[in-house]
Amino acid sequence: QVIRISGTARDITEQKAFQHQLSYHAEHDPLTGMFNRHYFQEELERTVARVARSGSDCALFFIDLDQFKYINDTLGHAAGDRLLVDIAALLAAHVRDGDLLARFGGDEFTLLLYNINQHDVLRAAENFRALCDDYKFTADDKSFNISCSIGVAMIDKLTASAEELLSHADLACNIAKQQGRNRANLYNPTDLD
Repeated sequence: QVIRISGTARDITEQKAFQHQLSYHAEHDPLTGMFNRHYFQEELERTVARVARSGSDCALFFIDLDQFKYINDTLGHAAGDRLLVDIAALLAAHVRDGDLLARFGGDEFTLLLYNINQHDVLRAAENFRALCDDYKFTADDKSFNISCSIGVAMIDKLTASAEELLSHADLACNIAKQQGRNRANLYNPTDLD
């Protein structure tokens, strides 16, 4: 027979909302709202470990805007920020469900494509390159062509680490820029020679 129950209650709604907000800001880019470099690198490490166990190939895209510096320097940071937001939305609208797109920093975006083979990866990269190439940025009653260079690195059982993979994708992107920009390049180990 219960005679009396006593207790205290506390509303933690605000505390939970604040914790959620902190978590969101730790994982997302404040300008574009997409995942940030920190979150992306953690997921890339998990993916490299998962691929080493399962063997299903994935790919990393390193996407760098070719004209960003010119627009940022000529039209100002507000225009540069607007361009980044536009490109982020454009890329995000064409990413497969389940793949991971992030703003890596500055005018660089990274994309993790899960379960994709080497045969299909360059076609996917070409689709993203064409999206940027077809996009026109308008500011001060002027229209600007925007293009991107994409470095691609495959993630397979031989991938040693996320850091090495990022370096391969970055190198492939730099080679794409050296070859004239507005192109995609798949990393090849002979690129290091």
